[in-house]
Amino acid sequence: MTILYSTKSAAEYLNLSYRTLEKWRSQGKGPKYLAGKKVKYRESDLDAYLESLVVTPRQMVTEAPRRGRPCKK
Repeated sequence: MTILYSTKSAAEYLNLSYRTLEKWRSQGKGPKYLAGKKVKYRESDLDAYLESLVVTPRQMVTEAPRRGRPCKK
């Protein structure tokens, strides 16, 4: 069964303000949505959007690169 959310409910699900989600939609950003008389968001699309935000940390660098002028020897 597909669960549909209104813009307000989708914003709460994503922990965003209603206005932010509306602004993103007008800018072509954010999660996919179903356009019609009323905009609806599928739960699976909201979950996919959240998953797309996950960042996998890169392997740690053992020594930080030096900045500035090289040292005189």
